Amino acid sequence: MFCKKCGTELRTGAKFCPKCGCPVSEQAINTEKFYNTRNRYYDNEFAPKGTNIHSELPMNWYKFVIWAFLFLMSILLLVIAIQAFRTGALYMEGAWFNSAYRSVGVMFIVFGIIYICLIVFALYVRQQLAQYRKNSPAKLLVWIIIVAICNAIYNTANGTAAMEGAGVIISGILGACLYVPLNYIYFKKRESMFCN
Repeated sequence: MFCKKCGTELRTGAKFCPKCGCPVSEQAINTEKFYNTRNRYYDNEFAPKGTNIHSELPMNWYKFVIWAFLFLMSILLLVIAIQAFRTGALYMEGAWFNSAYRSVGVMFIVFGIIYICLIVFALYVRQQLAQYRKNSPAKLLVWIIIVAICNAIYNTANGTAAMEGAGVIISGILGACLYVPLNYIYFKKRESMFCN
């Protein structure tokens, strides 16, 4: 027998697919090649060359997110992390003169570490999305929210809350407020694809 979702061969008596984890019903398919209701293949293993298994909905935004957006944001976050480490180091050098500098320096170094963690999380989310892992779109949304919050706090702490800095903070928060719901809607329509 084969899984209805991914086409993986199932052991006799299996209750869940070992590849995608989807529950196995009594209606598991006994053929190697099968079609869904729109006569499209479920999995690339069974599809002829050139067949798009997810051709019901366009995937251009998904491709942009996994091939450009997350990598570009990681590079930007790396630049911010380096800036935070350098700023923290400058404050630590002046710590002998004023003890308040030490706490400010430590704060910037902590921000640098947070941004490095966000880069690692971005690359993890990218891999999850590329492998169509369950809940990976939700992880992307959580990552976007955390980045927006960290940027707002960092820019405020960095002293950019002046007139020109306030615009950066507000535009970042508004961007996230727009970006999160749009991504939620986009990935909600494609929810069935993320079942691995």
